[in-house]
Amino acid sequence: MRRFAHLTKVTAQLVVKGRNRRAALRAARRGEGEALDILKWIEEDPHIPSSIQEDFSSRLKSELADTAKRNKSTWDLMGDAYQSGNKATGGAYSSAGRRMTTSADWAEAGSVTHLSKLIDPETLYTYHVKPGSRIQQQFPTAESFAKAVESGRFDLTTINPATDLDLSSTLSGRMGVGWWNPAQLTHGKTMDDMIGALAIPRERFGGGSSGRATERAGDRKPTALHGLVMKEFRPTEPDAAWGRTLGGTHEAVLDPVPVGMPHVEAVPAGKAPIPLSGAAPPTPSVPPASAVLPPPVGSSVP
Repeated sequence: MRRFAHLTKVTAQLVVKGRNRRAALRAARRGEGEALDILKWIEEDPHIPSSIQEDFSSRLKSELADTAKRNKSTWDLMGDAYQSGNKATGGAYSSAGRRMTTSADWAEAGSVTHLSKLIDPETLYTYHVKPGSRIQQQFPTAESFAKAVESGRFDLTTINPATDLDLSSTLSGRMGVGWWNPAQLTHGKTMDDMIGALAIPRERFGGGSSGRATERAGDRKPTALHGLVMKEFRPTEPDAAWGRTLGGTHEAVLDPVPVGMPHVEAVPAGKAPIPLSGAAPPTPSVPPASAVLPPPVGSSVP
């Protein structure tokens, strides 16, 4: 047991007793602390139905037994189990989560009226640029487009959604949901301000990005299974309406939202967002300066 000496008491208990014991033992043996944490959080999440818990556990065991995947990290094997289960259950994994339905739910994050989402240049190019558009003709790869944005050789404010973007594409993620934050955190702010407010990686967004604002509808608290898409995920108290990241940002998940809906913005480096789709985005309410937000539940990973 010497190899497990670095584990916290609660995580060590998971290794011995959890339904995903084999995965936890593998993660511990490989020194994968983040995988151990997410296994613990999945096990304890009251908003993941027991049927999904059992299905995920069964699929994870199958992933662990696949010798062709023996070199994959435990985290990636969990992601494969999620993808398989979500597809087989018709989206039951991605649709899990506590729904936000009351004014108290919105007030928890500062009387939220709208949500926003940033899209880094590589993601914008890969999933939302229209095939054959001038952007694709000018930049053959997502990497070349991102570098052009970062260097200032491409001005995001020149994007015409009608001709440059695939308006039928949806804002989502590998886990079948998109992560959104309260719009007041980004409204009217520069990219540098947003990087600080959202605790997002400067290397992905520092050169600029595009953004979307949408009215709250169908918002849900992320489950620990949703957290498999981002290692910044941290659990909150069971009765909390919102999820939180390692940086403390409130987050919600939404089913895929069409990129062609109103309020697409460009967020150039050093400038506030500039609407690309005609009308300016709605002004979100701003929480009072005295609002004190509770911290996310702690983690054994620094």
